[in-house]
Parts: sequence; structure tokens; C-alpha cells
Amino acid sequence: LQRGAFPRQIHFHKPNPRIAWEGLPVRVAATEVSLPKTERFGAVSSFGFSGTNVHMVLEQAQDEVTAETNQLSRPAHLLTISARDEVALRELVKLRRDELASGAVDLADAAYTANNGRTHFAQRLALVASGASEAVAQLDAFLVNGAATGVHTGKASMRAPKIGFLFAGQGAQHAGMTRSLYDTEPVFRAALDRCDAILADKLPKRLKSVIYASDADADLINDTEYTQPALFAVEFALTRLWASWGIEPAVVLGHSVGEYVAACVAGVLSLEDSLSLVAQRGRFMGALPRNGAMVAVMAEPAFVREAIAPYSSELSIAAINGPRNVVISGSERSIADVLVRFEAEGVSASRLKVSHAFHSPLMAPIAHDFERVSSAFSYAPPSIDLVTNLTGGIAGPSTITANYLRRQLLEPVQFASGVDAMLAAGCTAFLEIGPHPTLTAMGRQCAPDAKAAWISSLRRDKEDSRQLLEAAASLYTQGASIDWLAFDAPWNRRRVTLASYPFQRSRYWVDTVGPVVPVSHARPRLPVDDLPARVGSMLRDVVWQPGVSKSGLIDPISVSQVVEPEILQLAELNNLDAYADFLVGLDELASRYIVRALADLGYPL
Repeated sequence: LQRGAFPRQIHFHKPNPRIAWEGLPVRVAATEVSLPKTERFGAVSSFGFSGTNVHMVLEQAQDEVTAETNQLSRPAHLLTISARDEVALRELVKLRRDELASGAVDLADAAYTANNGRTHFAQRLALVASGASEAVAQLDAFLVNGAATGVHTGKASMRAPKIGFLFAGQGAQHAGMTRSLYDTEPVFRAALDRCDAILADKLPKRLKSVIYASDADADLINDTEYTQPALFAVEFALTRLWASWGIEPAVVLGHSVGEYVAACVAGVLSLEDSLSLVAQRGRFMGALPRNGAMVAVMAEPAFVREAIAPYSSELSIAAINGPRNVVISGSERSIADVLVRFEAEGVSASRLKVSHAFHSPLMAPIAHDFERVSSAFSYAPPSIDLVTNLTGGIAGPSTITANYLRRQLLEPVQFASGVDAMLAAGCTAFLEIGPHPTLTAMGRQCAPDAKAAWISSLRRDKEDSRQLLEAAASLYTQGASIDWLAFDAPWNRRRVTLASYPFQRSRYWVDTVGPVVPVSHARPRLPVDDLPARVGSMLRDVVWQPGVSKSGLIDPISVSQVVEPEILQLAELNNLDAYADFLVGLDELASRYIVRALADLGYPL
């Protein structure tokens, strides 16, 4: 069907004269037969002695590609290559490299074909490239060095990785974040549009106009009233996009306002209620005086607690992000005082770019009102493991309440303990959900010896779609299962011909052992008069024919009842469970031969 020609029948020279060919609607192809250019159909049949009975009808594949369903395409493509072992992987990399270098296939179509049309084995490689030339350069570098920028490698285990989602908090936002994702990914766009519609009457300006603002209004994204709902909407939309590709979390942890996204994803709050709470939270915080500051201190929590103790009424620990990474938050005056001490003692400390002193006593004026507002909403038990900010442990069925959300305004984020809880829950891959990585580096510091992958969905300094594909490539090489059809659903890709798997062939030939003994080829002639009868007795045994009683057949049920107890005992003693139920498949013919064989062996029947 692909070549447009039907091959001649091998070894066929002349038709059998005993077959009435003129009365049959078929003929044997003595020579190659050209097929029509369009509407080609073919059939393949298989009939075997073991019971195979298959007839498959095939139709010519259509080469035409319909119009793109999405106006803008991704600026880069993700190509996967996998094999059973490293040797085969390198061979397949060479084949893919040569195919792309030849110009015979387009990278987007090659990636689509490889991702959807090949079995994904344990030894994996994935690359992200904008075109064939870039992909060829990456594969060349991998073949020479065993590694290359933009090339991800790994070995998938029998069990898929347990993925934990980390939802970023305030500080990850930036003007124009996720613009290209909004333009190219329909699932992301639909989710963000939904959030924008829900918030339409809850914010002074439409959320999308703030996220994708012109240069004149770009700084609005750093206004707390907009920052918090914007981060929520972007992170929720990212989660929906990942879910459409088959990537969903087993455990979730959000940092500060990110905890609201985590709670929503875990089913504690509905999307509408989550957005209402976040919008109200941002509005309350934005109305507070901007007289506070936050500082990241590279010191142990015990040292920091002792240093800020004299200022407990206006200064507190806002987050414990690692063994030696503590954030303090409070009034500008108290911050200035402790910074003098840190500098004198050689402790590294740096101010954070924030509008308010979050998670500090300065949030107390809004705590009561926010709890009152939060009490109007209902909170369901988490449907997946939700690690909380206040305890750093996994939430119970009724952990998240209005009072919990009040305390979350004032008390520190126990991020380091939360990472420990996720590791204890079995997470081996951590995917940060946010416009820029702020949590993955801290996660590594919390667990430097953990055999875990720390992956960022997006980066401020990298094109959105490309970074997202890099993250998908990393997850794939960790063993994650991606829904590749959904991954390419917005575009009409084409299946193309790619080189097949490079099997690592082994020779299993039995070599001759010992001297070769010459064999005489002189054979006695057999009398031909009784040959049919003798051959027939060797090949068949007539037990039934029309008009003759089938008394020669034996009821299989009676055979099973006699021999089953001892067969089961033998199977159990010799660990032969696979043979314990073979009697179930007996029929009348098989029973007759089994009884005869058992009788020949002296079995008492």
C-alpha cells in the first residue's frame, strides 16, 4: 500500500491446472502489479494449526494534512528515543540523527511519530529543539560526550515515579509571565480564561489585563491585590495543562499563597471558592501600611530565633526554607536592627523584594476579618496528600479550616519539614508549578542526599514553551508516562517513516561437539503397496466418522476426576503452579490420548 505495488508471488511459475482459475475472482501475481494511486485497499490473512484465524483489511494512509487547529505552533519540539539497553539506545540515536540530518523528515513529525508510534522502553533519552539542525547537533554532542545541553537521559524503573507538586508563592511573578503558553496551549488558555471570568467582579481590573499588561502598567503585577490571584490563576492553569498530558501529583505542597492552589488541586476548596479567598486575602493585605520588610538569613533556625527574640512583638520567622535558610519578617525598624547584628557576626542576609511583611505580627490587623470571610466557605477532606505550611506534615481530613487560614497569615511556612514529609511519602520527582523557580533550589538544600529529581515548569529567562518541554523531557526520562496524543492534540502532526528498533542480535547455534561420524545415504526401499496405510497410522487415529458411534471417545470430566487430585499434589510439591489447571482445557480427543499415555506408563485407571 505504501509503495503502490503488489509483489509477485515467490516461487510461482505456472498455475495449478487442477484449479478452475477461470471461475475464481482471484489470481496469483506472477509479476509485480501496480496499484492505483488512490483508494488502495489490501487484506492480510493468517490461518494456523494452533487456531489462528485472522483477516485484516488495510487502507492506504492519507498524506494530506488539514489546516492547523491552533494558529501558533510551539517554538520547539520534544523528541523521545528509548531502548532496552544503552547499546541499543546509542544505535537508535545514530539512526534518528541520520534521518534528521538527511532532511527527509520534519522534526515536528519525527517527534510525533517517535512519541506516539514507538514502545517506550526503560533506557530513555529526550531532547528539546526548535529544528532538525539543532536536534542533530545535540545528538552529535551526545554521541561524542555521552551528554549534551538540552538532552535528558535516564533509566525508568518498573514503577512510575511518585510526583510531588510544589506551588510557588509571592516573588515568582513577573510581567508578561506565561504569555507564549497562553498563545500556544489551548488547555492552559482555557483554564486561565476561566479564572479571569471568575475574578471579573472581584478585582478592579481584569486579571488577564494585569498579567499581560502593556509596559505602562507592567508594575501592577507586583501589587499584592493582583499578585496573589495572578499567581493562583497561572499555577492552576499550569496544573490543568500538566494533567492533560497525563502528569498529576501524588502529593502537593504550596508555599504561602501557593498553599491555596495546593488545597484546590487536592479538592479541599473549589476553584471558585479558592479564587474568592485569594482575591480577598490579597485585598486585605494590600490595604495594610507598607512599613514592613522581609530578609532571607543564611543561618540555622535556632540562631535566628535567638537573634530576633528582643523584637517578638514586631518581628518573627516567616519561613524555614532549609537547614540554613530562614526568612524573617516584620517592621522596618526591627529588621534594620537585626541586620546590623548579622553583619557584625558575618551572617549572610539579604532583603527580599516584597511590598509587605507577610507571615509576621504586622498581618494581625486583618486576621480576624479574614477568618470571618473564610468561615463562609466549606472545606472538604483532601483527595490526595496535602502537606501543610503550619505543620510541615500531611493534612488530616479536617486540618484546613477558616482558623487554619487565619493562622497561616501570621505563622511561619515550614517548607523544610514539608519537603521531608513529601520524601517520606515516597516522592522521587518534584515539579515546581510557577512562573519562575523559587522552591526547587531550596528543596535540594533540604534533602541534598535524596535521590530525587527537582524540575521547574517555567523560568523567567527562558521561553515558556521550551522550558515546559524541558520539564516534560526530564519527567519522561525519570519514568513518567506522558499522554503523547494529548500532548500534540492542538496540532495536526503526520506519521512518517522512521527507522525501526535496532535489535541486539545474539547467535544461539549449537556447535558440533566430538568427531563427525559419516552416515550412509543408502536407505532400504520401502514397499509402496501398503505405504498409505502405514503412514496414515503414524499420522492419525480415526476415532469417529459419520454414521459410526463415537464410543471410542472418552468423557474428559471423568478423566479429570480420576487424575486431578494427584496432579494437583505433584504440582504443589514441585512448584509447578502453572500446570495445576491444565485439565480444565481437556476435550474428548485429548482425553483419549491422555488415558492411553497413562495406561502405557502403568497408571492405574
